[in-house]
Amino acid sequence: MGYSCTQYADNTLNEIQKLLDTTYNFDISNKISEDKFFEISKKEHIDGKITGSIYSMIDCQRLGSFCIGSNGYIKRFDYLPKYIKKTINESIKNGV
Repeated sequence: MGYSCTQYADNTLNEIQKLLDTTYNFDISNKISEDKFFEISKKEHIDGKITGSIYSMIDCQRLGSFCIGSNGYIKRFDYLPKYIKKTINESIKNGV
């Protein structure tokens, strides 16, 4: 039986998707910029966090990783602009 992430962590990953899709005009499902295509492999942990890897769809090379804590804070997310990470973490801190 697999583990399940917390709702906070899942909400954060969904918020990243929404921000990149709408506000910042990125599509996390298939590209982070005009020349960096990728896909995400995610793993849910017993403590509720989500970790994963980011891969290039062009040459299947691992580009980086991400970690979203069980409280929803983005601890690490390679290729995610820092201002997006800051915006999401501040909204979590302020209870938005």
